[in-house]
Amino acid sequence: VRSNTLRALANYPYDSVQLTVQKALQSKMVPEARRAAQYFLENGESRDARSYWIWAKDTLPWQVKATLYQAANRHLPAYAVNQRNAINAELRQQLAGSNNPYEKAALIQALAEFGWNFRYLYDQGFKNESPVVRTATLEALQSISGRDDFRAFFGAGYRSVRRELIGIYLETMNAGDPGMIAVAAQALRNERLNFADYITDLSALEDALTKLELPKEIETYNELNETIAYLSGETPPEPRKPAYNHPIDWTLLSSLNENETATIETERGSIKLQLLPGYAPGTVLNFMALARQGFYENKTFHRIVPNFVAQGGCPRGDGYGSLDYSIRSELPALHYDQAGYVGMASAGNHTECTQFFITHAPTPHLDGEYTIFARVIDGMDVVHALQKGDRIRQVSLQ
Repeated sequence: VRSNTLRALANYPYDSVQLTVQKALQSKMVPEARRAAQYFLENGESRDARSYWIWAKDTLPWQVKATLYQAANRHLPAYAVNQRNAINAELRQQLAGSNNPYEKAALIQALAEFGWNFRYLYDQGFKNESPVVRTATLEALQSISGRDDFRAFFGAGYRSVRRELIGIYLETMNAGDPGMIAVAAQALRNERLNFADYITDLSALEDALTKLELPKEIETYNELNETIAYLSGETPPEPRKPAYNHPIDWTLLSSLNENETATIETERGSIKLQLLPGYAPGTVLNFMALARQGFYENKTFHRIVPNFVAQGGCPRGDGYGSLDYSIRSELPALHYDQAGYVGMASAGNHTECTQFFITHAPTPHLDGEYTIFARVIDGMDVVHALQKGDRIRQVSLQ
């Protein structure tokens, strides 16, 4: 509720709510404090940019500090050259000193607010050993090329910067990394920079498309296929959907009952689930099989959106990971009408595999789109306390 209230304060004059939001930066609940920092990122004023920088130096969780640095970098006026240089120097120092890939990803996003950091970001992140950092680097470059003021920001040099970014996006096609390729494909569909006028040879994209593993990398396949059509001046194709490739073990299902439970052990405590095999048999059996194999051990919660969801189970840790099969979407008359429902993340119907999410609040816009296969019956306080990068110790079945 407090996180949602902070989000709602964006509808009020900045001066009337600024102090209230500032106090929330000190919340012991990191998602709430992060939401407060997000307010200043999204609604901040240039006159307070230096304050965001000062607050970021306080003893705060890295998620909050990085967002405040990003807010300072975004809202600092162009003439404050010395302050901007200092902010970016501090961010580079923190990036070099961090061993947490999720913190690195947040710092990379903060650095991307100053577009001229693009070469530094490429040098630091493009070939990083962590998929989380590599994907974040491409997302940062995408945000730079997607700036509304791209031409004005880079001035007379905008054409050379555009050429460099095109070169990076095309180089990404040879990297073989599905997360990076998906983001680069999205970036190349930027109509404002007319990328289609400068890319006449699509062989790198077409070659990358043929090397993607299906259905494992179906999301990247569809992104890249759409980009090839866009650059060719053709009508975007319908997204490809995987064929049914993971049979349901009905014999095993018959041995289950409606009281089946699972416990997700995390660094912050236990989350107990009631599984719902009567509504989502294939999904429940898949989840149970992965748990028995120990698949979820040491996987992270890679996506935390306060008052929305905590999402985990990605083998890459960046949201673009899957296994070499997909399961069916199962969409009976269940509704995300309260907190604690557990659903399957997907890139469209029948593309689900390992990633799941737990809702923080009612989320009716997910109804009929995402499989519900369990609900939390104990441990919602743990769900609300989860932070990006928190690890799953194990999933046990009872």
